[in-house]
Amino acid sequence: FSIDYEVITSLESLDNVISEIKKSGFFSFDTESRGLLWNREPMICLSLCWGYDPGNKITTAILPFYNHDPTGSPWLLKPYWPNNEIVKTIHTKLKEIFEDPSIEKTAHNLKYDSLVLKKHCGIDIQGFLYDTILLHHLLFEYPPHDLEYLADIEFHTGNYSDELSKYVGTGKIKKSYDHVPDEVMWPYTAMDVQSGYRLKQLYHSRLLQKPHLWNVYIEEQEPFIKTATRSE
Repeated sequence: FSIDYEVITSLESLDNVISEIKKSGFFSFDTESRGLLWNREPMICLSLCWGYDPGNKITTAILPFYNHDPTGSPWLLKPYWPNNEIVKTIHTKLKEIFEDPSIEKTAHNLKYDSLVLKKHCGIDIQGFLYDTILLHHLLFEYPPHDLEYLADIEFHTGNYSDELSKYVGTGKIKKSYDHVPDEVMWPYTAMDVQSGYRLKQLYHSRLLQKPHLWNVYIEEQEPFIKTATRSE
């Protein structure tokens, strides 16, 4: 598969992305970590999407925190940024969008990504939240609800994790994500975050046609995302 995205390589390019997100007022985000234990594993990268305009303006960006390093120990990773002061500045800049209550956000299994950002960036996400797993569950309660499956069903994106699976395997026992080269990780997470953006737009519009279900999301599910995040 092919997907257009940019890699954020400087504070200036991060500023440009943040500016675009502020104009949009809504964005999708996704994190990739070495493993699923958000309070132990390092966050490899953060992906952001603030629109869907294939073939024209790029609206998806990858913010790396680590590069793949096959010689690294104990992780097969090396820091992307030269020093901690730049990383702290990045965290501060990210708070401009993540902690702005006027900017809406979406993610797939949003609680997990919120916890990753809280742990590694000190970010407390504010604003209205759309979790595409929960949106889909309201529309159709039976599994599967995973992101790649839903994206393929709705947008015919195919099995875009195939290349990544060559490095981590399949099934219950997999290698950690630090085994994945950047040139494989980046397009994979770009497709994830763009799919999340598109699914939110689709499922939100469908739920608005079912006011009783949309009210369940507004009154019960969206507040519970924040409660569950705080409690965990």
